[in-house]
Amino acid sequence: MGFYSFFGVGKPFDPELRLVTSYVISPSALLFLRALFALYSLVSLIVNVIYASVVLDTGDAWPTYFTNLSYVGLCAYFCAATVQSWSYVQSLKRRSQEHGYALQRWHPFLQFSHIVLFSTIAVCRELFYHFIPAVF
Repeated sequence: MGFYSFFGVGKPFDPELRLVTSYVISPSALLFLRALFALYSLVSLIVNVIYASVVLDTGDAWPTYFTNLSYVGLCAYFCAATVQSWSYVQSLKRRSQEHGYALQRWHPFLQFSHIVLFSTIAVCRELFYHFIPAVF
């Protein structure tokens, strides 16, 4: 068992298309929601950094807060997920025999990075917000 396969990066990568589909909404609706969340998080992140730097004069301390770093990770995930959803919707529009998305064809390191990014947003967020404040 190799390094990547140990962490869930197999060949083929994500054959069930779980990263770009949903049981509840269509792939196009999922793309729209992801793009909306990505745009909102990116704009609010930029406004937050500018406000902290210009008005509060605490821009140098902004990256030291875990909440801010978590929000950067959330924004990064939504941006990456939007790109992958867009790629999948485009493959559906081409009406080719094989529906897939760009991440399935990329290097295993990038596939692994996407899984780690999703895991930190979905799992570690709950750990850090519930467990760590209880300890301190």
